[in-house]
Amino acid sequence: MHHHSGLQIGSYRGAPIYLKASWFIFMILLIVGYGYHLSAWPALTAPQGFTAAAVVAVTLALGVFLHELSHAVVGAQRGLEVRSISLTVWGGQTSMTTGTPMTSLLVSLVGPLANFLMAGACQLVWSLTGTADFLGFSIAAQVNMAIGVFNLIPAYPLDGGHALEAAVAHVSRSRSLAMRVTSYTGIAVTALMVGAVVFLGLWNSPLIVVATLALAYFLWSGASRHLKILSQERNPHNPLTAVSLMRPVQYFDSEANIGEVLARWNGTSYLLLNDGSAATPSSVVEPIVLRSAQSLANQPLASIASSLAPGFIPASASSVDIMDSYNGYRYHRLPAHYRQNAPLWAVTDGGDVVGVMSHKDITEVLLASVKHPPHPA
Repeated sequence: MHHHSGLQIGSYRGAPIYLKASWFIFMILLIVGYGYHLSAWPALTAPQGFTAAAVVAVTLALGVFLHELSHAVVGAQRGLEVRSISLTVWGGQTSMTTGTPMTSLLVSLVGPLANFLMAGACQLVWSLTGTADFLGFSIAAQVNMAIGVFNLIPAYPLDGGHALEAAVAHVSRSRSLAMRVTSYTGIAVTALMVGAVVFLGLWNSPLIVVATLALAYFLWSGASRHLKILSQERNPHNPLTAVSLMRPVQYFDSEANIGEVLARWNGTSYLLLNDGSAATPSSVVEPIVLRSAQSLANQPLASIASSLAPGFIPASASSVDIMDSYNGYRYHRLPAHYRQNAPLWAVTDGGDVVGVMSHKDITEVLLASVKHPPHPA
C-alpha cells in the first residue's frame, strides 16, 4: 500500500486524486511574490497585479491537473489501471499499470497537448478582452505553452523522454535499447543546452546560469539513473537474464509417437516441435506434460503440444528486457490467451533457438528475491 500525504480532492475511476501540501505553499508564494512583482509595473495597479498573479496561479494549477488527468483518461481508454494522481510543487504524477509502447507513446504526448489547449483557452480570453484587468490570461497562456514545450524535451523524466522511449521500443522491440537511446539523447540535449548558453554569451546573466544549471542537473540525473539501471544488467550473477533463465531444449518431429519420444528424451529438456512448415518452431511440450502422457504412447507428440508465445527473446537479453516480457511492453503485446496461461518464449542466439523461457520461472525468481533479497556489495 502506498502512503499519500496531502488532501484527496476527488477520484477518477476509483483512483484517488491528491493535492500535496507543497502545492498550497507554492500557490501562496506565487500569488504573493509574483503579485508584488506585477504591481511594480507602471501600467498596473496593485489590485490588477495581484489579480493577474492569482489568474496565473489558478490556470497553472488547472493546467497541471488537466495534464495529469489526460494521462489517466488516455491510459484508462487503452486498458490501463489508473492507481493515483498526485499534484505537487514539482507538477504532477499519474501512477498506472504498464501498457504497449504505442499506449505509452499516446499517454506521454497527451499531457503536453492538454497544456497547449489550456494555453489556447487563456489566449482566447485575452484576445477577447485585452485590458489590464485580464493581463493574467496572457501571461497564463505563455506559462502553459512553456510547460507543454518543456515537457516535450526528449529526455528523462519528462513526457518527451518517455515518448521517445516508447517510440524506440515500438520499432526495435527492445526496452533496454529504448532506455539507452533515451538516456544518451537526454545527455546530448543537456550538452547542447549548456553549449548554447555559452556560445550565445547568456552566461553573463546569473538568472539564466542558475536556471540552466538546474535544468541540466534535472536532465542529467534522469539519464544517469536509467544508465545506472542498465549498467547493473551486466552482473553475471543476475538471475533475471535470458542466459540464467532459459531451459535447455530438444527437437522432435511433431508427428513422432510419444512413446518413441520418451525413449529418446533426456528427461529434463523442453521439447520443440519441427513440423516443416515454419523456419523456427512454434510449438513446445513441457517436461511435466510429457511425463504425464506416458499412457498416450501411440499418440503424436503434437497432440500434447502448446504454442510458444509470438516472437522470441535474444539470449543476450538483460533483466530490463526480461521484465518487459514478464509484465511490461512486450507482455502487453501478447494476445489475451497467452497472458492468461503463463507464456513460454523461444530464446534465440544468432537466429537459432537455443532454449525456452517460462513466465512461471520468472515469477519464481522474483518471489525468491523478495524472500531473500541480495546483500549489497
